[in-house]
Amino acid sequence: MVTPMAPFDYTQQFVDGVVASLSEDRLTPYLRQSKGDRVKAIKLYERNIAVSEGFYSIIHVLEIALRNTVHRTLSKQIAEEWFDQVGLSAFSAKNVAKARENIRKRGKDLTASRIVAELGFGFWADIFRVNGLWMNHLHHAFPGRQRKDIHVPVDAVRKFRNRISHQESILARNLSDDYARIMWLIAEISPETAQWADRQSRLQAWHLETDLPSST
Repeated sequence: MVTPMAPFDYTQQFVDGVVASLSEDRLTPYLRQSKGDRVKAIKLYERNIAVSEGFYSIIHVLEIALRNTVHRTLSKQIAEEWFDQVGLSAFSAKNVAKARENIRKRGKDLTASRIVAELGFGFWADIFRVNGLWMNHLHHAFPGRQRKDIHVPVDAVRKFRNRISHQESILARNLSDDYARIMWLIAEISPETAQWADRQSRLQAWHLETDLPSST
């Protein structure tokens, strides 16, 4: 049984300390939204942290599912080390080189699975920019879809993920659309995984339009 947390006392000393630590600049969007009320601004900041944490979990599922379906498809179509045999962009090629360097520094063997696991979300978003790779191979991973059907939402999630990673405010966004976009992409890879991710997500219980963790 989880014991409810006691209400927190937002004393003047507490508020001063938090504002000094986070900085007025970082709190500016929250202060603007709360019309200068520093306690409400801090609570909005707390809400942003909670919502960001919730989105991070389902973006995590998408990233793992996306890289696995791409790797599985291209391994079957080309070779296990397909990233050495296709025309990657300069950005993606640099990411592969960096992945190899990181693995070597850890003293591990350079296996295809380790290299794939080392590549970040930016790599997996970028790979859908290569039209020839899609036309020749990647379309097999998403039957009936055009390249833009996958590239556009994946790149939108990449940008959203970057906002979360840089601790930026996401509360002014249409979070329902963000949630639907992520779930749609997961479902394109695996409907079962999308159903599981949706069921276990903390965001599912929050009704993203209006019923986010309270800021009052």
